[in-house]
Amino acid sequence: LPNLVGGSADLGPSNKTVMKNVGYFSKTDRSGRNIHFGVREHAMGTVLNGIALHGGFIPFGGTFLVFADFMRPAIRMAALMGLRSIFVLTHDSIALGEDGPTHQPIEQTMSLRMIPGLSVFRPADALETYKGAYVLNPGQGETKAVLIATGSEVHLALEAQAVLAKEGTAVSVVSMPSWDTFEMQSADYKASVLPEGLPKIAV
Repeated sequence: LPNLVGGSADLGPSNKTVMKNVGYFSKTDRSGRNIHFGVREHAMGTVLNGIALHGGFIPFGGTFLVFADFMRPAIRMAALMGLRSIFVLTHDSIALGEDGPTHQPIEQTMSLRMIPGLSVFRPADALETYKGAYVLNPGQGETKAVLIATGSEVHLALEAQAVLAKEGTAVSVVSMPSWDTFEMQSADYKASVLPEGLPKIAV
């Protein structure tokens, strides 16, 4: 995508947002497509929105999920204006431990899902964009419940499913990377993923 431009708030290598062989935008090189934003998430978000409003480009910016709070006004404005700003938020597990509580995103995912017009994808792998949710692993035998998980918690749901299976209880595991995309699907599809009458447990 030659019109894809963006960067990270000083976390490019960690966010995996550095595009290869396209250079860095600067006052001496306007052809570069990577942007050095520095440690300034709010400014990054507003720059992305400005680029999106200008048109012609698809802007993206990356940081750790916990730091979405610093650019929340820009994220909310992008959603309200229907802009094509892409916010890449990595290191999203609540179990993130190496930097302690300041880097553990406990409430950030849910707070982003509450913003009207913002589409939030929290996939368990790079391919999870299918219809917002799907049955990742059906239960063997008569299914008694559904475990729903997103992102890094999907493997925990699979582990719980295995433990329950050994105890004789069949449950299915649903990966739901995007709540709003799932809500747009047909009633039949949604019922096939989350059958009525079964308890649903969200991880």
